[in-house]
Amino acid sequence: MREVDRQAEAIRDYETPANRMTVDTIGGAEELELEGYGTFLMRETGARSPGRPGRHPQAYYDRMREKAPLLFANSVNHWLSLNESKRLVRTADGEARAVLSGKYRPLDNAPLVQVTLPALQERGFKIVSAEVTERKLYLKAVLPKFEGEVKVGDIVQFGLAITNSEIGHGSLRIDPLLFFLACDNGAQLLDSRVKKFHVGRGSGELEHAREFFSAGTQAREDELFWLQIGDVIQGTASVDYFRKQVEKLRAAAADRIEGDPVGVVEVAAKRYRLTEAERNATLTHFLAGHNGQSELTRYGLMQAITAASQAPEMTYGRSSELEQLGGVILEMPRAEWQTLAAGRA
Repeated sequence: MREVDRQAEAIRDYETPANRMTVDTIGGAEELELEGYGTFLMRETGARSPGRPGRHPQAYYDRMREKAPLLFANSVNHWLSLNESKRLVRTADGEARAVLSGKYRPLDNAPLVQVTLPALQERGFKIVSAEVTERKLYLKAVLPKFEGEVKVGDIVQFGLAITNSEIGHGSLRIDPLLFFLACDNGAQLLDSRVKKFHVGRGSGELEHAREFFSAGTQAREDELFWLQIGDVIQGTASVDYFRKQVEKLRAAAADRIEGDPVGVVEVAAKRYRLTEAERNATLTHFLAGHNGQSELTRYGLMQAITAASQAPEMTYGRSSELEQLGGVILEMPRAEWQTLAAGRA
């Protein structure tokens, strides 16, 4: 909460036409100059944000930045000079965090936390994990009274995983979380109760008039939106929904791996682009088993991937991605699972 508040105090936003922006790489540092506002050191998140300067494919853009900084600056500035569309530049501590479309409507972390924490506490949730990274905010909470047993001694609790990016690296999401007490990790189900992109609000003909809304009107619209988020959290915990997930976990525990387990992990690693270290950790956990038992099943593979997310060297963001992958394995359609379980690409 302290870090969210600190970042909120540091945020400065600037709206400007693209042709009043220039990039400078002289001296080895990449800087973004906004006419009339000043010069800002470009963070990596700014260089990789959706509205980044120029019209280049990301791979070529990155290669120019690394190998030919003068060519990069000249090329980017050429395209900027021809572009009159509006940009929103989000800065903090004198550095450019993101370059976004002028239509981007920020959903900042501070109001999100101010709404979600009281709503979670009122509903009886317990915070198990939280982090603010350069790109995203993560908040994970469980509801201890919603508890089920997959197998004897293997207890799962219902929870929520809340994620948000202030700088265009993902939508605001509130996803179900299945939290396993035996290993203190979870599988995130990509079944968002809120999936709000940061462009406008709502839909319909009124959406085209939003650029004319006053700051006061937008503030009131935002206030209503945050109230709705609190309502979603208050009402999202459903006993029936959780019971269905527990039944799904029990079915996955009976879903045997037919192929060579090493080959299955290899296919999964290639399909989901696991690093060599992630693949090796997944295989180790898969063969060792979950909760002291060998689990050559769909459930065991899901648990192996989420266990690999707990490696000490793992970043919080990547750990969350592996927890989401655990949910993907659980939710995988039958035909797709049978292909993976047979070790076929």
